[in-house]
Amino acid sequence: MAKLTVTLSKDKMLAYVSGTVKDDVPKDEITRLIEDALSENGVVSGIQEKLVASVVLELSEQRRIEGAIVAIGEYPKKEKLAGARFLVPTCLENNLDHSFIEDVNKPVHYYQLLDYIHDPYIVKEDDNVGKFRTGEKGASGHNVLGEAEEVQAKAQPSEDLGQGLITKYDSSDIISTFTGIIVRKKNQAYILPVNLDGAVFVNVSKDRVKAYLHLFPPGPGGKEITTQDIIRTLERESIVYGIKQDAIKNALAIMRETGDKVEGDLIAEGVSPVPGEDAKIEYQVDLSFSHKPKIKEDGRADYYSIHIFENVTEQQPIAKIVPPTGGTPGTDVYGKPIDAPPGESAQVSPGKNIETMSEDPNTLVATKTGHVYLRNDNLLVEEVLNIETDIDFSTGNIDFPGDVFISGDVKSGFTVKAEGNISITGTVEDAVVEAGETVIVHSGFIGKGKGRIKAGGDVVVKHVRNQTIMAKNNIMVDGEVLDSHLFAGNEMFVEVRKSWIVGGTAVARNKVRAYSIGNASHVQTEVASGIDLFVKKILEELEREIADLENEVNIIAKNEKRLISGELSGGELKEMRRTVSSQLKKLREEHEKKIKQLRKYKSHYRRSLYDTKGTVGVIDTIYPGVIVKIGNRQHLVSDALKKCLFYIHDDLIKSRTFSF
Repeated sequence: MAKLTVTLSKDKMLAYVSGTVKDDVPKDEITRLIEDALSENGVVSGIQEKLVASVVLELSEQRRIEGAIVAIGEYPKKEKLAGARFLVPTCLENNLDHSFIEDVNKPVHYYQLLDYIHDPYIVKEDDNVGKFRTGEKGASGHNVLGEAEEVQAKAQPSEDLGQGLITKYDSSDIISTFTGIIVRKKNQAYILPVNLDGAVFVNVSKDRVKAYLHLFPPGPGGKEITTQDIIRTLERESIVYGIKQDAIKNALAIMRETGDKVEGDLIAEGVSPVPGEDAKIEYQVDLSFSHKPKIKEDGRADYYSIHIFENVTEQQPIAKIVPPTGGTPGTDVYGKPIDAPPGESAQVSPGKNIETMSEDPNTLVATKTGHVYLRNDNLLVEEVLNIETDIDFSTGNIDFPGDVFISGDVKSGFTVKAEGNISITGTVEDAVVEAGETVIVHSGFIGKGKGRIKAGGDVVVKHVRNQTIMAKNNIMVDGEVLDSHLFAGNEMFVEVRKSWIVGGTAVARNKVRAYSIGNASHVQTEVASGIDLFVKKILEELEREIADLENEVNIIAKNEKRLISGELSGGELKEMRRTVSSQLKKLREEHEKKIKQLRKYKSHYRRSLYDTKGTVGVIDTIYPGVIVKIGNRQHLVSDALKKCLFYIHDDLIKSRTFSF
């Protein structure tokens, strides 16, 4: 007989009815059906009888209803604050230099204002500048479920009149009491005093070696500057050394000729001190950690021999410190000496398992055998966590702040985490391995797809089957990659002889190098370069939020159209249509404004998502059916190719023969 559904907007301020009535049903019965549907969905407030009546009218004529609004919550009424309404131009305090308002009793020069206000409006004593208005209280609201919606703007103090502004007795007129500009801030308006006479300012550099002259010509009706005004200012500031008389005359002449201010002319200069030499640190070990692989005799890279840490032995010298030296004093513009800063001390200090040598306090030595590294200007030697067994129920999960070396396997279901490097001699099964730096798996990474390796640096592994690897830097695989998902923030290498990528996804930010990709059976395989995976995740979240808002806008616009079209043109509905239409328009405009802002964010991130400089290289063969992506371009390989490099040219993915 009837099929009706009730839907609520995200903010629960609107309730929509959709559906049809197929048979000839009395209007009273349709009204009851709508009321029951609303009640079942918890709608108890804001039900618009006239909107319900209009829906009943359409349903009684067996017309289908889609998203008809029948209940509207009561939005909170914002509080209107009392305050001043000015009849002359004013300025917001936030638009002025902070130094202007540090002391509101100190006049600001007219020409200083011109840097912030193009044409400042000067008020004089006893000017009538505005009226003082009263305020209104706010009120809370409720949504269609009867839940309270608090007042959006909490009560704040009324906008008071500050210095220089008063109201006449028994009148709302606002009167100025001295010359200046009217400034407004959040809860107050006041007059900032303005000096219209020509002005002299002297600014001394932080090191007190140089003094700079600033001349401001007079504002409307102000007094001119003389040479004596400049000299008196220097005397008042106690500037007596290195004064440049010619610079004073030139600055005054330029101001009078141009009628404009003079900024930053050097009028006094002292002698700068010569600082001492900084301390030097001479490291006795290699702390570069280049992460570059060792090159074998045959010229190929050995990705298992990577310099990611530096071993040291007990009492081994780590660094020698050459102490800082003193300097030569100078003289400031006040005629006083300036001490020469000594050279800075060495930015390194002994940390864990490091101490100074007893016979030479400028030499740092290790007190333990381990690996040495520099962290926040501290030299440390970390003792390595060595595990001689498998990671299983006998050990539990591992979470260690340094490096971890495991001689066995990591069994399914277990987790190994380290802030430094992780090295695993055996196999990683369906386990989680996370390192702040590099992960090396000397055997394979295999399982049922539940495993994950994540590294803040490189990942080096023998082979991968049906698993996921994420590396912030490089991924290097010494064998096959089967039905797996690999994501590298920099580069990916699967290029040793008889290694291949078949099935799954392989993505690297800058380049992918593989011995072979795909196979003769055309297994679906995707290889990509030039894609920022972190930006991609942000874009996906933005797109979901925009889609939700656009759906709301479409529903609101449809109801606005129904109200304006005249379908509900009965005389008793005229006032209701006008009120509801206004509410819907305001809500739609707010949604559209937010969508516009989100699209700006989306556009910003989209520009950095793709990089056309990425490449995909194949040493031996890439088979038909492989999808190659570079940036936002995609290419389906149709014929088997050998020794080729895929790259972007003329906005298309091209390939050429390449010798590796």
